[in-house]
This record gives sequence, C-alpha cells and structure tokens, in this order.
Amino acid sequence: TDTNKNNQIELEISDNKCADNALTIESAQTAIFNATFDITHTGNKFLIKIKPTLAESAVFTSNSIKLTITDPTTGAKKDIHVLLKKNLPVVTMKTGSQINTILKGNLSAGDGGTARSFSASTTPPPPSATTYELSATDSEGQCLAWLDGTSIKYYAEGYTDASPVRKIPLNADSSNMFGYCEGLTSIDLSGFDTGSVTDMRDMFKYCRDLTSLDVSGFDTSSVTSMESMFYVCSSLTSLNVSGLDTSSVTRMDYMFYSCSSLISLNVSGLDTSRVTDMTQMFYNCSNLTDITGLSGFDTGSVTSMSDMFSACSSLTSIDLSSFNTSSVTDMSYMFYACSMLTTIFASPAFDTTSVTNSYSMFKDCDSLVGENGTTFSSSFTDKTRACIDVPGTRGYFTAAP
Repeated sequence: TDTNKNNQIELEISDNKCADNALTIESAQTAIFNATFDITHTGNKFLIKIKPTLAESAVFTSNSIKLTITDPTTGAKKDIHVLLKKNLPVVTMKTGSQINTILKGNLSAGDGGTARSFSASTTPPPPSATTYELSATDSEGQCLAWLDGTSIKYYAEGYTDASPVRKIPLNADSSNMFGYCEGLTSIDLSGFDTGSVTDMRDMFKYCRDLTSLDVSGFDTSSVTSMESMFYVCSSLTSLNVSGLDTSSVTRMDYMFYSCSSLISLNVSGLDTSRVTDMTQMFYNCSNLTDITGLSGFDTGSVTSMSDMFSACSSLTSIDLSSFNTSSVTDMSYMFYACSMLTTIFASPAFDTTSVTNSYSMFKDCDSLVGENGTTFSSSFTDKTRACIDVPGTRGYFTAAP
C-alpha cells in the first residue's frame, strides 16, 4: 500500500546471489493499469520504485505486479507478487442535522415524501442520478446519496464497496439524523461506525412509519445523550437496543416516548448509572405489556421521573426493585393512566424523601393493589402511598420477590 500517499510503492529486495541483471519485472494485469519502474542496485540490494496509474474503474484489491528474481548461477527463479491497493481518502460525515436537511429536503424522506428505505450501495451512483454529499465539506473522501426509486442509497468508495464492509464513521453530533423522516419504513445502519458519536438525541424522532429497528450493533460507548432518540416511532413493533453501551449517557428523557406499537421491550443491557433525567421515558407506550430489565436499572443519579410510565395502559406489572430514588425530586404523573397496572414491585430503596412534586403520581391507576391488599383510591394519588403495603402502613407497592 502507498503509505506515503505519493502514488508510489517502494520495495527493497536483498539477496547475496543477485546480480545487476538478475531482476526482471512483469506486470500481471497490464489491461487494468500501466506502471513505471525505477530500479536501482547497490551491492546486493535492489530498490524498486513502482508507480502505477490505476484506472478509476479497477478493482484495486486485485491488482498485482509480479517480480521475478533469477539466480544468475543456477538460473533458478523466484517470484514475488506485490499487491497494489489504491489509497482511499478518509470520509468525514456531516452532522446529523445537516444530513437530515438533505434527507428531507432533497431525497424525499419527509412527511408526504416518496422515499421508503435507507441503505448502503456497493456500487457508485449511476451517471443519471442526482447525488448529494453526506460527507462534510472538508472531508477527504465522499459519501454520496441519491434516490433510487423509493430507496435512498448511499455510497462511499473504499467503505460500502469493500469486502468486508468498512464502516463509515459518523459525526460526533449525529443528533436528529433521521428526525421527522416520516415516510421511511426501514433504515439499514450496518454501514456506519458510531464509536465517535457523543450525541444521539432525536436521532429517529418522529420516524412514524418505521416498523422495526436494530441498533444493537451500535458502539455507543461515547454517547452522553439519548434524549428523544425513538420519540414517536409509533409504528415500531420491534426495537433491538441490546448490546448498547450506555455507561456515559446522562439523559434518557423521552427516549421511547409514544412508541405505541411496541408490545415488549428489553432494556436489560442499558447502564443507567449516570442518567439524571428519565422524564417521560416510556410515556404512552400504550401497547407495552412487558418491559424486561427495569429491575436492573441503577437510578441513584436520577432527579426526575415525571411521567416516566404515563399512559402505559397495557402494563399489568412492573419490577422497580432496583430503583434507588433518593435523589429524585419530581415524580409527578409517574404512573398516570396505567389503568391495567395491578402490581408494582419495589424495595425500601424507593425513597420519596427528596420528592417535592408528586402531583397525580398514581392518578387513574384504577387496578393497582398493594401487597397487603390496599386498593387504589382517588383520594391518594400523590407519593403518600408510594411505599410497600404492610400491616399498619398502606401502600401501593409489593415487596420485590
């Protein structure tokens, strides 16, 4: 590989048996490229400078030059095959909001648009296509997008056409990348490297026609904000967030807001130890019957749980046994309109001492029953009964099993 980026490859061969006329050079694929050679001989060393002229249409990983060394005494030959690879410029992507402007404004991904999918292309755009750059203005390489029927395709030389695929690094600020791309029904993100991303806020906000989304392959180790990440993805029936590293995330408010078609959601892999805001995190997930993994949440840093489960009207039980709420100040409407909810598992760590706003915390939780049989009362909808129900102390909670 031309590591010095001067379109020249230098190869040094040392052999005590070599003479000046012992080296012959053959080009294995002259139809694909032409090459000039500069050979110098010093003692028993040959320095070969190979300068190929590569055709843009060539499959660069298949280009090779064969160097044949001949022993002048015995006539024996030894072949060395040099594989030539074109130096490919690094692609730097635009910010999420800049890409979003192109997707909605130029590629018909917004409300009323014709685009239905977003995916990588292994081949460059056809000459007839109108292309738009998703790469930044100062990027060495290009990432081009175009509309192919109802599909938005993107291509970056040396990335999407490589085998295996070389992932394109997304911008640190990838917030709002697909926000309000309401017509898209599928988004393939397997061609992107998210290792440098710090902001995924609003990334899929109002992608109302998406039916499934798998972000389990995302490297989110640097992400600090996932606020409103899946906000009003109201057609999602499948969402895979397993494997996400959320150890640096501080905001998860509105994260799954109104994902109203989800029936189940597994959040067991989410590290919430640094999260401070869970406001409306699951608000109006009205078809959710199961949220797996809540019992593993570390909520020691959380200050707001306002509306966290509001309008989760299909939940019958939730396990909050790991919740430490000693820092929470706002629990207003936390379980509002969870009309089917009968059981809330909790521990003594569910502490409301710091809570200053618990207005309507349990409003319209008509089916709720505490461990000792205390039933819901519209007279007690604030934090008063946010405790384990035991003889002598009425509460709406059941001790964690």
